[in-house]
Amino acid sequence: MNAQQLLASPTPVPVVEGALPRKGERAYVEYEHYEFGGADAFASGWGDDQKTAWRRLREKLEPFSEAVLDTLLADEGLASRVHGSVADIAAGSCWLSGKVSRLPAVDRVFAQDLSRGFLEKVGTQVYEDLGGDLSKLTLVTSDFNSIPLESGSLDAAFLFAALHHSLSPIPTLREVLRCLKPGGTLFIHESPVAQLGLERDRRWSETVHNACEIPTTFNDIRYYLNMSGAVNVTWRRLDFSRNKLRRAVRTVLRATHVENLLRPPAYLFMCEASS
Repeated sequence: MNAQQLLASPTPVPVVEGALPRKGERAYVEYEHYEFGGADAFASGWGDDQKTAWRRLREKLEPFSEAVLDTLLADEGLASRVHGSVADIAAGSCWLSGKVSRLPAVDRVFAQDLSRGFLEKVGTQVYEDLGGDLSKLTLVTSDFNSIPLESGSLDAAFLFAALHHSLSPIPTLREVLRCLKPGGTLFIHESPVAQLGLERDRRWSETVHNACEIPTTFNDIRYYLNMSGAVNVTWRRLDFSRNKLRRAVRTVLRATHVENLLRPPAYLFMCEASS
């Protein structure tokens, strides 16, 4: 990031702008949806006010994301990796940025996504509603694969329910890892699709989604991380079901090594950039 990239914003929040999708590119559809009010209009049907609408939308479409973050931050070992300069990649409504900014060990939060208009109108509002420290926030508008942050500038980064929105996940991971300091951590949360249902899910996605959403399996994510050059890759399975029968079934599926074939749980991946 340099001084020429830092632009004035109608909010008190600084904005760093990078390259965006161009008309005719598949990712432009998603940019257009957020930049010109489509996403905000869709969310408005979920609540009487912006905060409620976006919270309900997250609960419906990303039911495990906040629970995964809460689990991460409740773990002393993992939470200790969240400090200094942190990036929320594909930040969306900036709920994660808001929560993370409350941590005393975090000095700066970079909330990255495609649409400046959406980040300023919706993102900053949700960020503040969740108790976020606005003085720590910088908005970053760019494509996944051309993030306008300096190499080795981040202590931690988050890709929560976001990797499956990238049309080129390996270059995306390489770009995020580029921004990490040696020893910095990339946290990835995904709820993979079942291996046996992959073809069906991808055909459905092709017909339903005009924008970018690629059904992704657990093994896909492991492959992406390996090919991106990530090191020290670990993961945790997270089961948030309160139904004892469902938890018992999951235990059996896991013990017989067919869990990811039939019904994968939520996953939290941790990795680092190679030095």
